[in-house]
Amino acid sequence: MRLCKGSTISSINVAVRLCNGSTISSRNVAMRLYIGSAISSRNVAMRLYNGRTISRRNVAMRLYIGSAISSRNLAMRQYNGSTISSRNVAMRLYN
Repeated sequence: MRLCKGSTISSINVAVRLCNGSTISSRNVAMRLYIGSAISSRNVAMRLYNGRTISRRNVAMRLYIGSAISSRNLAMRQYNGSTISSRNVAMRLYN
């Protein structure tokens, strides 16, 4: 998911705001992305707008950019080389 520059994803916040002002709520079963695709938290396989699949059961989840995020890794590398730490409450994305 592409966020705005300097946007923050907080694991404490229920609602995560995307760059276009859309909201992803962890309480909603169907979460709308800025591209209009729906991610369901009840579905094991969540489809992104480009047709790739993110599986909650898979350790390595493929993003549409082709990078892999491992839920077992403490530091998860994004395709631009930035690091997202699962210990950080607020995770900052590069863009």
